[in-house]
Amino acid sequence: MSKQEPANLELVDGGAEIISEDFADPEQVILATEEIPLDNRCGSSALVSEHEFTRSANVNFEWERGRDIADSIQGELLNLVETKAALHIKRKLGIHIGGQVRRSVRLRFNVSAGDFVRYRIVWLQEQRRGVFLVPHGKRMIEAPYLVTYGLHHSVESLPGASKEPPSEP
Repeated sequence: MSKQEPANLELVDGGAEIISEDFADPEQVILATEEIPLDNRCGSSALVSEHEFTRSANVNFEWERGRDIADSIQGELLNLVETKAALHIKRKLGIHIGGQVRRSVRLRFNVSAGDFVRYRIVWLQEQRRGVFLVPHGKRMIEAPYLVTYGLHHSVESLPGASKEPPSEP
């Protein structure tokens, strides 16, 4: 974990309060990939191919040790901590837990005459791990979580893209 800071969440009816949060820098995770093979080996002029891609992704929050957390924090108190955690993450990252993100992109590929080219679209999301510190009675409970959010893409030209035929899987 890289940083600790006050979570600034108020105490509600004497229940648990998230007093601080340790969190790691976000990591990118691959949600999906799509390959686009473009074969212009028999062509005598450049080939232009336009493609539109659409992808959706969910914004998720989960306790990393879900059973341990549920055993440590019971019933309404667990619901309160989850609600406060979702509110804190919404404020900090500007995301709505349980929401969905949808992106569309239109790409144009050019392939020279006599070439075979293969591209890959990689759909990525951000993941952030953290630990909420929650006082419960006389003890402090560490509540590790994982939040997955956002959606973006990258385009890669795959190795081996050349005038040679594509290999069969």
